[in-house]
Amino acid sequence: MSKASIYDRLQRRPPAPVETPKVSTERSDFRRDRLRVIDGVALTPAGLVNAREIPPQAAPEVSPTLEGAGGSRLLIHPIVEGVGQQAPDPMDPEAKAQRVHQLIEAVALEAMMMLDNAEPRPAEVGFDIVLSAPLRSATAWNTIIEPLRKMIQASPYGQGLGSLRHTENGWDMHRHLSVPDTGGRPYVVWISADSLINRADVGRLQQHALLAGPSTPNGMKVGEACAALLLQRVAEDTPNPATGWWLDEASVKSHPKRDDLHQRTRHANLVELLASALADTTPDVLISDSLRRPGRATEVSRALLERGVSLDIIDDGISVEEWCGWPGEALTALQLVLAVASLAKMPEQDALMLNVAEEERSRAMVLHSTSGTDSSSQEAAVAASADTRIGS
Repeated sequence: MSKASIYDRLQRRPPAPVETPKVSTERSDFRRDRLRVIDGVALTPAGLVNAREIPPQAAPEVSPTLEGAGGSRLLIHPIVEGVGQQAPDPMDPEAKAQRVHQLIEAVALEAMMMLDNAEPRPAEVGFDIVLSAPLRSATAWNTIIEPLRKMIQASPYGQGLGSLRHTENGWDMHRHLSVPDTGGRPYVVWISADSLINRADVGRLQQHALLAGPSTPNGMKVGEACAALLLQRVAEDTPNPATGWWLDEASVKSHPKRDDLHQRTRHANLVELLASALADTTPDVLISDSLRRPGRATEVSRALLERGVSLDIIDDGISVEEWCGWPGEALTALQLVLAVASLAKMPEQDALMLNVAEEERSRAMVLHSTSGTDSSSQEAAVAASADTRIGS
């Protein structure tokens, strides 16, 4: 009987395992002027906001501890549902950090579940996480970040987790969500949280005469919010998606204090801002920051009409401060979640996000449907980012 040939022996031997090389999905060539918005969720005093529903406007309640001018109890907008832990004492110096921790913890699971709503799967190609909250203490941040990192790494999404970093504010999201020179993952989960229901933030608003009270009926009622968004970073070779919305850089206009300007000048400034932001777009939804400030509602209505936009600022929009109280640094992310929720049943339409509450700066951003669009960027007039914000 002849010996088996080498070919016979090779066939009987199990083939050696072939290791598939791990392909890095990190890139450093993502555009800094455009993001694709895929989904969003927010925990607010009005309730949970997602693509299926926007709760009715929240009613303020009387704070048991916080006082305004003259010793009167403040009207506040706290989050009641969705946060399991008891809210910290607003008089405690550490109240803000404790509350932000609670809010991020409460929305983290909802944020991770959004990763199932995109193709290719973010868990497979990779995602980064950016947390935004006005916390300046490294200890406070470590208390939030490390438990969150461990939770994600132990989940089915853990393999896709790239960087997990934080920033103190959430105003200029394109800058904060851009990748460093070393690169980043194609997707990014942005979680932005803030709470102004504490003595320190109330004091700052009082100092600038922005807090609602007997002498400032058009002032703000403090609130809190935590919003999470799933976004895709866009490169020049990114295929045009069938779903979602493009978000280009904001148009920002700096100007003297509104009270120091003639009505005609204020109107001209706002018309110029809208012309820069809207270009050929006619939005169907308006998400503003606050129209209760003196003259804002009239100015916005007139400027929209001049631009040929027949939006009813009440029936076709939401004013965040009236709807759930002032959310501080969570404002931009919350506006985006409200815009996504408003467009969920009409994905081919666009939304305008407008910021006119500040005295010396106005901003406009447009959420464009990706349907039938290309990936070219619209021109945007972008002013230098300032550090001063209402309530932060």
